[in-house]
Amino acid sequence: DWRDAVGALEFQGEAMRLTRAALPSNKSLIGFVGGPWTLMGYAVEGSHTGGLPRTQAAAPELLPRFFDKIVPLLEANIRLQLDGGAEVVLVLDTAAGVLGPDQFREWILPSLKYLCEVFPGRLGYYTRDADEAHWDIVRGAALPLAGVGFDAGISLQRGLKERTSGFIQGNFDQHFLSLPDEEFRVRLEEFIEAADSVGIDGRRGWVCGLGHGCTPQTREANVRKFVQTVRERLR
Repeated sequence: DWRDAVGALEFQGEAMRLTRAALPSNKSLIGFVGGPWTLMGYAVEGSHTGGLPRTQAAAPELLPRFFDKIVPLLEANIRLQLDGGAEVVLVLDTAAGVLGPDQFREWILPSLKYLCEVFPGRLGYYTRDADEAHWDIVRGAALPLAGVGFDAGISLQRGLKERTSGFIQGNFDQHFLSLPDEEFRVRLEEFIEAADSVGIDGRRGWVCGLGHGCTPQTREANVRKFVQTVRERLR
């Protein structure tokens, strides 16, 4: 039963409480959970690389039963984090971008809609490798999302200009953090110029970050330079 797993997640609520207590009162705290489809990919294949062919083949039979267990557990997990002090919880459905629009609409949207209705205005949504059709589906569903995250496949200017409401999180290419100094500075300058081109008002509600997570090859000096430059140049 999924309820048996809730106790093992209590540490996340405590982590949120400790983090919230350590943060200045004017700083936001965003939690996260894995998206149902991405978690199913891990359960079936052990990763979410490639197009998840085994997961897609198993989905017609397996997905309803898996989602019946994982979605209530995610609901409990989200509630733990919100009760612990998170203002928003981001649903990281990284692998959902590999799906075609019809599959995305059939397999992803119902559970996302359900969670958004349970926590209106408290959830964000992110998926990697999504094209405009995916985002059209999300926008067309008029979900009560707090915001969305997007990867480096969508230009920063476009993401900021085309958002409908809420925050935008993204989207410096995480692979650039592994580049040698000079090449990294060039890529970072391009990113800063793109963000600067939309103006202060256009950046309102933007959570600057990466298109995805850090990789093992990430250079710590580049991470420090990225944070320092964004804070200095994009106030």
